[in-house]
Amino acid sequence: ADVAVGPDWVIPFAEKERPYGYDEQAKRMKAPEFPEGATVTVSRKKDVDALRQPHDMVVVSFPAAPAAEGRLRAHDYEVSLQVHQGDIERTLLQKRVFSPRYLFGAERETVPVACWFTEKEVPADFPIRFVVRPVGTFGAAGRAISTDLIRISSTGRSQ
Repeated sequence: ADVAVGPDWVIPFAEKERPYGYDEQAKRMKAPEFPEGATVTVSRKKDVDALRQPHDMVVVSFPAAPAAEGRLRAHDYEVSLQVHQGDIERTLLQKRVFSPRYLFGAERETVPVACWFTEKEVPADFPIRFVVRPVGTFGAAGRAISTDLIRISSTGRSQ
């Protein structure tokens, strides 16, 4: 079907200035943002890794950050696993993921984005939080959404 990939590109031609250069575009583009009320969910699933080895997985899911109000849709997403001990908060692990529909037109980006962690990457029975930021084409990161502090139970974990 004939579906537009996105809005038409307009390249302004100028005599002396280069408003279409990377640096100028980066200054003008606003960071992508999640829709109002967007949430992060966490689930557990069994799956296989790239070597076809079975693993218990922790799946972090969230909606795509669409284009809106002078903002491009997210290029990718920064997903951080934070550990909490008392008043200390540290990022234990950080991953970057693309939307599964990133290569399609923006109107087809309707499925949740997921970031998978093996159970061995996630500390068991410890207070953690998953924090997700949308990142734009030019590197600007939008406001984060996150889970509340949670604990992933060690019950049923393989050793």
